Amino acid sequence: MTEIECIPLSFTNAAGSTGDFHALHDAFNKRIQNNCFNIKSTFDFVTDKAFSSSLLNHLLQTLSTLNRGVTRKLQRVDDALHAIEYMARTNVGGCRPNTTTFYPVLNILTRQKAIDHARRMVDFMSTLGVNLDLTGHNYFLIAHYYAGDMVAVAGVLKKMEEDGIGADTREKDGG
Repeated sequence: MTEIECIPLSFTNAAGSTGDFHALHDAFNKRIQNNCFNIKSTFDFVTDKAFSSSLLNHLLQTLSTLNRGVTRKLQRVDDALHAIEYMARTNVGGCRPNTTTFYPVLNILTRQKAIDHARRMVDFMSTLGVNLDLTGHNYFLIAHYYAGDMVAVAGVLKKMEEDGIGADTREKDGG
């Protein structure tokens, strides 16, 4: 039995950092073909401060033409929102944003206590016809709870009730 070789992450990151999107496309597809996971570190070049946001549309175009299975996760909020807006505007590969598309950004914003920014993102979601679900509301509940803002917690619970979203029955304390 021969061992399948994965394209090294250093290669994908070098191609992405230099803007060689043809090489990056080939490397990603080869990793997918060989059942190698494209994980967060596969995209380290995106979180590098040297990566220019001006290259983001080229990266999105490259990702949209890959074989199924590639991760499309960014760690920079503004760039992630740009990627989502690009997906919505171009309908790349039939990939329309949905509620789960926004989870990573909501998670980051609520953990950073940037509630106003998170609310503006929810407004943006609404313009795309995407509404918060239980998980999305939970991001706000947790942020308000840990901030000690029980009035805001009550407001989120009221909104959930108005939207017909039931309580989360999963236990959070491991018990």
